[in-house]
Amino acid sequence: MWLSWLLVWLQPAVQVSLPVPPAEQGTSLSLGRAVTLALEMAPRRAMALASLGRAESEVKAAKSEGLPQFAFDGAAVRFDEPMLVAPLHGLDFTRAPDFERTLVQAEFGLGWVLFDGGARSGEVDRAQALVRAAGEQLTSAEQLVVASTVEAYAALISAREGEVAQGERLRALRAEADRVDRFLREGQAARVEQLRVSAALASARADSTSARSACRAAEARLARLTGLALEEIAKSGLRPLSLRAEGARVPRSSVNEALFETTPAVREATARVAAAQSANRAARAAWLPSVRLEGRTITYGSAGGSDVPVTTEWGAGIRVRYPLFTGGRRTAGIDRSQAVTREAEEARRETVLLLAERVDQLLAEMEETRERGAALQVVITQLQEVARTEALSLTEGVGIQSDYLVAEADLAGARAERSRTRAREISAHVRLAQLLGRLSPEAVDSLLEVGS
Repeated sequence: MWLSWLLVWLQPAVQVSLPVPPAEQGTSLSLGRAVTLALEMAPRRAMALASLGRAESEVKAAKSEGLPQFAFDGAAVRFDEPMLVAPLHGLDFTRAPDFERTLVQAEFGLGWVLFDGGARSGEVDRAQALVRAAGEQLTSAEQLVVASTVEAYAALISAREGEVAQGERLRALRAEADRVDRFLREGQAARVEQLRVSAALASARADSTSARSACRAAEARLARLTGLALEEIAKSGLRPLSLRAEGARVPRSSVNEALFETTPAVREATARVAAAQSANRAARAAWLPSVRLEGRTITYGSAGGSDVPVTTEWGAGIRVRYPLFTGGRRTAGIDRSQAVTREAEEARRETVLLLAERVDQLLAEMEETRERGAALQVVITQLQEVARTEALSLTEGVGIQSDYLVAEADLAGARAERSRTRAREISAHVRLAQLLGRLSPEAVDSLLEVGS
């Protein structure tokens, strides 16, 4: 129930737009395609798939121990002196035993463990628990890739928006520089005004360079995740992202251990606890005897070319095995398995605590970015009016140039900060959905709305 409420809350209405002019855009790279490519390329997911395959093969190996074992053993041996072709069964003084230098034996054996104290079932349960753990590890890996890709996609949108904001600032300052140059030639402006706007232009160029570098870094990150060429990412247009409408909020007090029972990280830790407990049962089976049913047929013959008859004999019985003294090996094995179980249990507790801490951090970040984004929108609206008014005042000859330059710098900074805040808000919602195990590629559509 808490999951459904919390996921409804993960949907405040904010939007990150891509203000790159259409003429500068190449083909559009959708978020869905980026996520699909990232999943195909991610080494973490490939490693998790390999781990799952290994765990499944261990289950097959453990189950095979409970089946009858059928084996063949054959040998052909050349001796220095003639040897008995077949064992003697009683003494027959009317016939001499057969001797040959080259003897052939063929043995077919059948064995089946009837009882082993639960060692086999414990190993099977352990292997099956590790398969569950590997499956949850795969789920976690996939959701981490999805979260990283969405973050990189939103970060690139933010970086491009910041670069555009700095470009608008440069255009405004160049217009101001042109105005000052014209008035200076007419003798209606002071030299200090030209110096002031030149300094502002240099500062804007430096900020624009930083914004361009941040954009290139964001493009490189998305290129690494998706496997696309950097040039293709640079030319691709991105579709705007928005979080869906805000619903009921969940207070932080409701974030408790029950909230994490279905998360991949906790389910993986729970499966490892079950695996350790099964291994403990298998270790305890060493204190019980094992009972094995055995049967075999042995064929004796000769490769010497004589008329020695081929003899086949059979035998069947039950073998009971119980080590009377192992030097403390059994006790040490049980102690080790118990320690591993305690370690797995504490690891699960730590996983829950870390998840709860991380969720609290994300909830705080979501609240901060939501309120900060709303405040920055108000700031931008006001600064736009301030910059417009100051520019108009300068045109009329009654304004103060420094006030206008400060307004333009503040406006560009606020626009870039608003874009970064929006990207952080998307990242916080995506990371929270990932921690709760609800960030499959299909679930992205329920959390994010992708524009056209």
